[in-house]
Amino acid sequence: MNGAVAMALLAQMSKWSRLGDGFRPGARSGDATVFVVMGILAAIGGLIAVIVAQNRKRNDMSVRCDDPEKLFRELCLAHDLPVITQRSLRQLASARKFDHPAEIFLSPAAFDTSDLPASAGLSDLQVQDLRARLF
Repeated sequence: MNGAVAMALLAQMSKWSRLGDGFRPGARSGDATVFVVMGILAAIGGLIAVIVAQNRKRNDMSVRCDDPEKLFRELCLAHDLPVITQRSLRQLASARKFDHPAEIFLSPAAFDTSDLPASAGLSDLQVQDLRARLF
C-alpha cells in the first residue's frame, strides 16, 4: 500500500516542481509589479489607519469639546440607548425644530404627542416609550 502511495506522489511531482518557476533567480517577470503591489497595500493600510484614528477621535468621550453631535452621542451612551432609539430621538428633535438634537434630553414637554406632526414618522407608543426611558 505504501508503494502505491509513493508512486502516486512521484507521478504528481512534475506539477509540484513547476510551482515556484516564477520565483527563481533567473526568471524576471517584472520587479516593478512587486513594488506597485506593495505600494497599493501600503496606501490601503494608511487609509485604514487614518479612518480608525478619526473614528477614535470622534468617539473619545474623555476629551471636552464644543460639538452638539458628540454631546448627543455621549448622552445616548450614558442612557444606554440603542441605535434605533437614537434615530427616533433625532426624528423627534427634528420634528420639534430643536437647533441641536441633544436638547431633546432637556425637554420632557417635547414628548407630548398631542401636537406631534405626522411627518415626524413616530407613533404615539414610540414617543411614550422614549419618554419613559429618559424621564
